[in-house]
Amino acid sequence: MKAMYECLPCLLRQVIRVANYATSDKSLQLKVFEKALFELNYLFDLNGVPAELGTTIHRFVSQALDNPDPYREEKHISNLKALELLPDIQEIISSSSAPFQVALKAALAGNSVDFAVGKDYNIESEFEKALNEKFAIDETEVMLDLLNKSKNIFYVFDNAAEIVFDRLLIEQIKRQFKVRVIGAVKGDPILNDATIEDAQIAGITEVIDELITTGTNTIGTILEECSTEFIQKLKSSDLVICKGMGNYESLGDSSLQQKIVFILKAKCNPVATNLGVALNSNVVKVL
Repeated sequence: MKAMYECLPCLLRQVIRVANYATSDKSLQLKVFEKALFELNYLFDLNGVPAELGTTIHRFVSQALDNPDPYREEKHISNLKALELLPDIQEIISSSSAPFQVALKAALAGNSVDFAVGKDYNIESEFEKALNEKFAIDETEVMLDLLNKSKNIFYVFDNAAEIVFDRLLIEQIKRQFKVRVIGAVKGDPILNDATIEDAQIAGITEVIDELITTGTNTIGTILEECSTEFIQKLKSSDLVICKGMGNYESLGDSSLQQKIVFILKAKCNPVATNLGVALNSNVVKVL
């Protein structure tokens, strides 16, 4: 999908958040912001892909901060909080008459809940709320039909903590269908996206057949930057499942032959507008 003018202030807000999180040095925060503003003035283009613009800016910010993984501590804490919640969600799934659908909601709820915020934020109640939200676009039946016809699934993860609940969906996929699942995380840190370390903490390697990386650290999946291994395994799969807005932004217009199931919450107006749904809507869409 193409960028909209709202993407520009959104990127600037992200720069401020990263700078504030990474350092308390006000002069450095201002320096990073000024440089990011200059770069965006040069780079921003409404014909650009938001995920690609975000990748360029976040790489620049990490370099300016001399910190390749500003969210490392936040990701670790978020993973632990998600794991604390995991047994309760597993119980809900196991006692449900529609375990696949509940696991799918759990994976989507993991994309909605902020596990990194302060003490006043009740993770349990927010997750339960997210778990009960309806889908604005619900192509679950199409997804199930495609899974039934597939043997090799390629699952592209999104964020740390969220990946804990992706595990539940993959468990149901493996339980209900005779498929092989390859999972892919980022090769290097960017934002709070999941890496090999996060996947190991989440126990992903216990439920999938193979774990690889994209070979790079882009927001979403920018195929031109991905490793040969990633591209080969992606293209040899029967069905691709992608989590999060970044993957929709970068792969929604791709020319891949495989069907792609996008599972996301439309957290910004450009993505919501592109999908034709209200802001903060839950989406399971097949393209």
